[in-house]
Amino acid sequence: MKTIVRGTELAKDWNGKTCFEQVHIEIYEGERLALFAENGAGKTTLLQMLIGQLEPDQGTVERRLPLTQWGYMKQTADLEMELTTLEPLAMTVESYGRSRAE
Repeated sequence: MKTIVRGTELAKDWNGKTCFEQVHIEIYEGERLALFAENGAGKTTLLQMLIGQLEPDQGTVERRLPLTQWGYMKQTADLEMELTTLEPLAMTVESYGRSRAE
């Protein structure tokens, strides 16, 4: 399997609080990722590091895809209640310059 992103020894402090430390993560092409933890544990922070929106305090992130091909769907979003389940996902994909067919 081809590695698309690897985080090694990742650590992040936020407002004097350690969100996480010594995180190792490797994601392979075709895999899907779900993070489960209590609120404030650093799930969004970790994702933002992996896609290049935030730098780790320690550790390294290696990406095998250009940053223009990375993104994530936020846990909460301002959504119209009339939309189907797939429509917000399609809008997110389109916001990154990709077509719905891709």
